[in-house]
Amino acid sequence: MKARWGRRVALACSTLLLGACGNGGSTTPSDAGARLDAPACSEAVSLKWNRLALVDPGLVVTTSDSGGALTLTASHLPQPICQAPDPVCPPAVIELTQGGLVDDDFDATATFDHFLAGGPGSAAGFRMDLSTSLVDLFIRQGDTPTLEIFVPNMPVVSMPVTATSGVFRIARQSGVVTVTASAGDASIETTFTTPGSGQTNSLARLGLYNRSDAAVNVETSIRFTDFTFNGSAQIASDTFDCNN
Repeated sequence: MKARWGRRVALACSTLLLGACGNGGSTTPSDAGARLDAPACSEAVSLKWNRLALVDPGLVVTTSDSGGALTLTASHLPQPICQAPDPVCPPAVIELTQGGLVDDDFDATATFDHFLAGGPGSAAGFRMDLSTSLVDLFIRQGDTPTLEIFVPNMPVVSMPVTATSGVFRIARQSGVVTVTASAGDASIETTFTTPGSGQTNSLARLGLYNRSDAAVNVETSIRFTDFTFNGSAQIASDTFDCNN
């Protein structure tokens, strides 16, 4: 597990792509991500995060809209080579990562809104590599938006929803991992146990993905408005504002 974590960090660090910011704290229309009318930060995204983008153009933009927002935009989603629940599948189209040691007990949440799907299979998510498993939470476009949770060796948990704003959460307390995805008033959850082993390496990831078996050739985007991580001195919380 540690070797896989190291390879993914190296890949993310060596393949950086930032959304460009305009002069004087403004953006050009092509830099504005998911059609946001908001000034950009001097840095496109906090240096807490490593950036990986596999499409051109693939935009990663932080704006000062309503106190802070991270916008991920992909012009298209290439056909994936594999799908969950296979490990590390589907591959990221755009992904931001933070890696480091996490405590036995931790609580991580990613708050999102404005999920705009390009077509069936368009997805955005929060993923974590834990010491014994890879946990995936997605909002995916099907006939309607759908929440999904993938945990190895457990049934997939999913629910159609109408809202495109919500929260992804992964928390571990006394060896019990609770995984929750919500959108509007709808929520799904699953739990499993993992042995405590002191601090372990982990990777937290926010990104855009293709959850279909075909390419999606229309723009997909999402905004993350907050990322909170309690239980690690190395994976940092981020409000995505211009001073963060």
